Amino acid sequence: MFRMLTLCFALLNINCIVKIYAVEFREEPKSAVVTAGEDKPFVCAVSGMLDQHQFAWYKGNTQLTHGEYITSTPGNERLLVTQLETSLGNTSILTVNDVVSSDSGAYTCAIFNPSGRYLRSEPAKLVVRSLPGSHYPLCSVSKTIAVVGSEITLTCKSENVQPPVDLTWTEDNKIIRDGTSTLKTVDEVMNEFTLLLAKDNHGMKFICKQTSDLMPSNHSYCSVGPLNVRYRPYVKIQHTYTSLSYFVKHLQIHQLTVTSGRSTPKSRVANTRWIAQGKY
Repeated sequence: MFRMLTLCFALLNINCIVKIYAVEFREEPKSAVVTAGEDKPFVCAVSGMLDQHQFAWYKGNTQLTHGEYITSTPGNERLLVTQLETSLGNTSILTVNDVVSSDSGAYTCAIFNPSGRYLRSEPAKLVVRSLPGSHYPLCSVSKTIAVVGSEITLTCKSENVQPPVDLTWTEDNKIIRDGTSTLKTVDEVMNEFTLLLAKDNHGMKFICKQTSDLMPSNHSYCSVGPLNVRYRPYVKIQHTYTSLSYFVKHLQIHQLTVTSGRSTPKSRVANTRWIAQGKY
């Protein structure tokens, strides 16, 4: 029970008359789990409330309403507050319309007296189940051009929502687990894949798959590649000649291939060799 004191002081007189009003909650707002797009009402009912007392709603430490007025905080345009008075007491209903993931948090109801003192309810936790934004997942790579023996990091990023999404890297329909790590911030979740480049990685394409328990059949993808891996060509001369002009005259080039930045399948090769043969 909360005691609100009204003190009546006479000028230059230490005597006062103290009236004690008992204000208590009959119903406090309740925690809930809802799906994005739904409307969520929070109910707060009290007894012993007087005319000079005011309801106020909070999300965390941010005040959302004062009495029947909604504060001009961005995002509050979807809020609706209703106040009722019955023989049992007073009721305030805060409705969050068309909830989104950012509405998740702790909501409390408070009652203020004219001196600024207040009674505050236990927090009601709101969890909003939602899918990430339609532009997720987002893929990126630390280096667009790299050489054999160096490391690159492939990053797959999504929105940190409830339930959490699952991000998985694949290559040629094979799931990659080694070298991957999951990182989370307040707003985002990331799956990073670190790869030590070899010559065989040239031309590979890596795909990130996003899934959610909210809609298990709904999959989203992003990709990185084909990779442009640079390496030194292998050159082999099978014979040497004392006469350079004789060598040039009888030279036969059996194979000569060159890699390019984004090569087509015809110009991309896994192993480049130059072989020169002569007849004498």
